[in-house]
Amino acid sequence: VTCGSAVVEFEEKFDPGLRNSGGNRIVGGEFNGEVRVAGPDGLLLEGKNIVLSEGQGEPGYLYSDHPISFAYGPVAGQGQQVRGTADKLQITLTTGDGSILGKDMPRIGGMERILLRENVAIDLVIEDEGRLMPISVRSEGQFEYDVENLVASFNDNVNVSRPTHSPGQPEAFDRLSGDQLSLVFEPKPEAESGLAQPEPAQDQVIQPVAGTSSPAYRRRRRGIDLDLQLRALRAIGREVVLSSDEHQVHGRMGDLRYDVSARKLQMIAHENDVVVQFGLAHLSCPDILITHDEEGRVRAALCQGAGRAWHTNRESGEDDLKSSWSERLTMSEDPASEWDLLELRGDAQVFHQQIGRASCRERV
Repeated sequence: VTCGSAVVEFEEKFDPGLRNSGGNRIVGGEFNGEVRVAGPDGLLLEGKNIVLSEGQGEPGYLYSDHPISFAYGPVAGQGQQVRGTADKLQITLTTGDGSILGKDMPRIGGMERILLRENVAIDLVIEDEGRLMPISVRSEGQFEYDVENLVASFNDNVNVSRPTHSPGQPEAFDRLSGDQLSLVFEPKPEAESGLAQPEPAQDQVIQPVAGTSSPAYRRRRRGIDLDLQLRALRAIGREVVLSSDEHQVHGRMGDLRYDVSARKLQMIAHENDVVVQFGLAHLSCPDILITHDEEGRVRAALCQGAGRAWHTNRESGEDDLKSSWSERLTMSEDPASEWDLLELRGDAQVFHQQIGRASCRERV
């Protein structure tokens, strides 16, 4: 720790004669002026007027009411890293009989909760199938990370972007925006464990996932673990917007849920219908559930409630295919062919510019 000035608090009355005997243990301090905190695994924290306390019976804390910048990683042998800035920092620390800082330092066992209060900017580099992938997240409100349960949440005008283009190619991004974003992580499975991975859930509704880590994991980890994988995410807001330049997808909704292991994406409306555009095709419905494969191809879809779908002709700009239904639409693969099967139920209607119109009160 380097700073302009410091006020250090000791557990007992300071005695110079105890310098090498484990006495004069520090329990906290106020670090004033320009403060720089550096630690292992690329840990770096820079700001002004940072306060540290072990808590002495209560949870310890580290906080600053000023803008800060931070960095962590990469850990040796890994490429993941975190960089960012925020206004105001508050970290809740775990305490114990020992300390990761040393016997004469505050008894800090690790971090329990990280809170960045305003104007958060975080740039991540994560590993995805052996490739390093940068992701940027911005929010005007607070960011909170529950270290024990591996849950991160952003609030107030949240924007996420991920580049998908290769060097030298035209820029292309995946983007997500909303009022709130929650990310649930889990430890990467150990290859040597030999344990079978659970089968993806087949429910027709994706439930919000609550994060939790195992007791063994909590005993093993005392700091921030970057060797994680995303388990689920949820974005909510007055208007959640999802787009992909690479896949020509653009959607608007009120609630988005994604289950990574099941490869299921659910889009739910709050007031207006969910509207999704896939290239020249459009889909509007209150509740859309999509299942995809490892390559990102859509394998099944379920649209609950009254909705409609249409396709626009690229040359004429007019709709050459229109359909509507009052109950639901399902899409599935036909095992006997390479075609997809679409089934419309409840006052179903289909109009094709060349074929004509078909309608039925039951299903089409």
